[in-house]
Amino acid sequence: MATIAGHRDVKKLIAGEVYQAEDIVHKVVFAINIRPDPGSEIPFYKIRNFIYYLKFELGYNIVSVTCDSYQSVDTLQQMSLRGFNTKTLSMDRSRVPYDTLKNAINEGRLIMPYIPHLEKELLELEDDKMVGKIDHPLDGSKDTADAVAGAVFRSLDYKELLAAQ
Repeated sequence: MATIAGHRDVKKLIAGEVYQAEDIVHKVVFAINIRPDPGSEIPFYKIRNFIYYLKFELGYNIVSVTCDSYQSVDTLQQMSLRGFNTKTLSMDRSRVPYDTLKNAINEGRLIMPYIPHLEKELLELEDDKMVGKIDHPLDGSKDTADAVAGAVFRSLDYKELLAAQ
């Protein structure tokens, strides 16, 4: 879960020139890694129920729910029926979400709790320039990193609404 926490002045290198510019500060509220028991599957209905709980019981202002395209059609349909704005975002088709996250980190525009598993995934990411995508090592994963990069990237879709909060 990510939101926009405000703005700050940063130095940006554009076409060999350094510019001072105002840019968005992102805040990762939390990231959860869910692993099913061996031999079982992730219960997607529990994830939906958790999001419903956050919005309808705790009052979180959840503007949008984004899923990758793998096994997400039912979740997106169910969330849409409950009034959520839903979108699909494949983290394997574009590197832009990861570039957005990287820039926010490098420019000091990311507020995030310390999450050891996420740190491990981010540090192990591999930039495959041949195919133009970010990937994980053969014995690693990037599910939590995908979720955070996607949430930070998608928060830009709602920057006017979120910045007014």
